[in-house]
Amino acid sequence: MKIERNLENELKTQLKLLKALCDNYDNGIVDSVKCISVIWRLLFYDRQEKTESLLALLGIKEKVRMYDFSAPRVGFSFFNLGERISGLNIRHSSNIYCGLVCKDLKRDEDGKYIYSFSPLCSSPLYHDYEKSCKSQRNRKSISEWSDAIIYEVHGDNVNFSLSRAALLYILCNKDGGAHFDKTFTTRGRFDHKSIASYIAFRDDQALHLMVNGVDVRFVNDPAYSSVRQIAHEVLASLEEYM
Repeated sequence: MKIERNLENELKTQLKLLKALCDNYDNGIVDSVKCISVIWRLLFYDRQEKTESLLALLGIKEKVRMYDFSAPRVGFSFFNLGERISGLNIRHSSNIYCGLVCKDLKRDEDGKYIYSFSPLCSSPLYHDYEKSCKSQRNRKSISEWSDAIIYEVHGDNVNFSLSRAALLYILCNKDGGAHFDKTFTTRGRFDHKSIASYIAFRDDQALHLMVNGVDVRFVNDPAYSSVRQIAHEVLASLEEYM
């Protein structure tokens, strides 16, 4: 029996699944990002002489241009402040860049401050920001977009940097997307520095946000929120090629 292989229909199917996974994430099933990483691999990742990505099979991988909606490194930061938030001295470390997340601050019923990361697209300021990005028509090739740094720490004693591709590859192949490593080995595309950066990014203090002189802990880490934001960029970019 011959199975019909319609690549255009498969792309539509994968984007439909990606949208459903984003909806699941937004409804509280945050582990959906593991499945998002698998779709990213299917769409974008090529292994030399072994497998081709769906976009490569379609012959459009070199033609596609991606939106990069990451936050600027200086001059603008995305926060979502809940009700009854006042009197806080918030200081963002200048040597840490976390480009795909919004920082949410709210108070629980007991008045305790709660800090959490969410995708950049959840910020009240985001709609106008994305509109501005689109109007500038500053789009990137898939390789430029994939390799762009979305998390970086630079200092005297520690230096981390993580690209979109490294984040998704490690999540997919080593941290539960399509495979799980009991230990983070360096076997594969990315080296020990990328692995170390990924581990640092999975820390709830990855941003080192100082509030009233205290390095606060978030209730989550920025990695999953960043993957959700990447999925948003993928959908916004590829829908124009359908």
